[in-house]
Amino acid sequence: MKKGMAVLTVICTLLLTACGQGTAPTRQDKDPAQVSKGETAAAQGPAAPKVDSAPAAPAKSPSFEGKTIKFIVPFSPGAGTDVRARFVAEQLRSYIPGNPLILVENKTGGGGAIGFNHVYQSKPDGLTIAVASTGIPIRWITGAKGHEYDLLKMPLVAAFGTGTVAYGRPDVAKTGKDLTKLGRPVISGHTTPTSSQATMDRVAAEMLGYPVKQVTGYKGYGDIRLSTIKGETEMSWTNATSYLTEIDPHVQRNELVPLFQSGIFKGDKVIRDPRSANVPLLSELYKEVSGRNPEEAEQWPTVKALIGVYSFGVSFWLPPGTPAETYNELVTAFDRMGASADYQKAALKVFAAEDLITVGKEAAAAFAAFAETPPEVRANLSD
Repeated sequence: MKKGMAVLTVICTLLLTACGQGTAPTRQDKDPAQVSKGETAAAQGPAAPKVDSAPAAPAKSPSFEGKTIKFIVPFSPGAGTDVRARFVAEQLRSYIPGNPLILVENKTGGGGAIGFNHVYQSKPDGLTIAVASTGIPIRWITGAKGHEYDLLKMPLVAAFGTGTVAYGRPDVAKTGKDLTKLGRPVISGHTTPTSSQATMDRVAAEMLGYPVKQVTGYKGYGDIRLSTIKGETEMSWTNATSYLTEIDPHVQRNELVPLFQSGIFKGDKVIRDPRSANVPLLSELYKEVSGRNPEEAEQWPTVKALIGVYSFGVSFWLPPGTPAETYNELVTAFDRMGASADYQKAALKVFAAEDLITVGKEAAAAFAAFAETPPEVRANLSD
């Protein structure tokens, strides 16, 4: 656990340094994930309101006894975000005062907009929590249609970092290099053109020099996995956690094959995500097919921005106006859960690696750095 937290702390520090924000706050600084007066998102994209960073005066610590917390997953069951939400729902309740029941509800549509808009307008009592994929921050920062929530007003409780993996049908391409020899566009499935997976798919194809035809409109990446197996699409992407649980079983049956992965940050270097350690990096594949270093590619700054988004991976957000004491109680619960040997043992069994969890202001710091993404890079994140 300490090793995982150290990796995420370095990631947050790297992102903040790149944006001139200084050192990330410690995990002990636990108040709602709001920006201080004068802080704004980057010049283009959703306007960032000026809000007070100081929470309301703390009241008595809340108890959730006899209550039910709902995790709202804005994608279909079986996708990576849903898998993560259900695992956390099983594990988290014993770390929350009152041991509340935690249910998972899937509110799909609009590339996550329907579910997230619902939570944004929900009562700020800690009983409704949105679960985001990496695509949610990208759609927010690029002003995607229908995404009316403001992430700068929503307290970020916790984030589970992960890389992302491209996979496909073995009768189309057995390796990432095979895509560059296909001689025609490869058909790739996605929820929306602005999902983080679709964005990485498009940028990676440009970087490697092969054409891609994206088919969008699927409710979730679980549906896309099935469409790829059936042959409706030929490839797609999934986070490294879901790769182990949802894709690798099909790899073992020769129905799907891993192609390459984004990787994650370790310091200022991109390394293979340990959950997909046998899958080559996009940067490694680029060097193989072009003979050049990835830093020479025009698309590399955008790729690095996306890898930065993956550092807060699947994330948990509260409605605006959630009381500080409620927020702090939930942050503490996630923190205690992540530090538990029993939890990490369960995560190791399900995801084949220790979880990389960051909470409270440390998680918010990584997001704040992403919110300051330069306009020229931000433009590449939209379709």
